[in-house]
Amino acid sequence: MNKDFAKKMIGYASASVLGKNVNLRFEGDDRSVSIMDSTIQASRHLYEALEDSNTTISLIRDALNQKHTASAQFKQHFGFTWPL
Repeated sequence: MNKDFAKKMIGYASASVLGKNVNLRFEGDDRSVSIMDSTIQASRHLYEALEDSNTTISLIRDALNQKHTASAQFKQHFGFTWPL
């Protein structure tokens, strides 16, 4: 994966995780798109859980585990660590 593309992708993903309205369209084979989408969604879910003062530790732990799983799949597939 091209470094410039990776930087842009992470930038757009960061905005998406923070809830900003971005027009992010990732093209590639179905597996790559699915892994990218799952990783962004898992990161966003954890971020939202941490921001919500009513979220229980159990829910935060579940969100963190989902993010770890998605991040591991991302690294295995794309070859670099998910930074979010």
